[in-house]
Amino acid sequence: MIVRNAKYVTGAAEYKHCIVSDLPQIAVAGKSNVGKSSFINFLVNDGKLARTSKLPGRTRLINYFLINEEKEHEFLLADLPGYGFA
Repeated sequence: MIVRNAKYVTGAAEYKHCIVSDLPQIAVAGKSNVGKSSFINFLVNDGKLARTSKLPGRTRLINYFLINEEKEHEFLLADLPGYGFA
């Protein structure tokens, strides 16, 4: 699949703020400081879409990104907070 565009939608601190949608959702999960946000930036070919840090535990929200808006293969990508420390 080719990612044509990607944009930040929102961040959710609590379950009740999570996005409920008919669009498919893909979650990126893993330990803290293993490169989840860098992986998202690589996938969408945009080095500044998902914020990265050298310090573990900086992602504290579930960050949602809309991929291929208004295209046939539209979906949501969720960057989940890390758990534990590497």
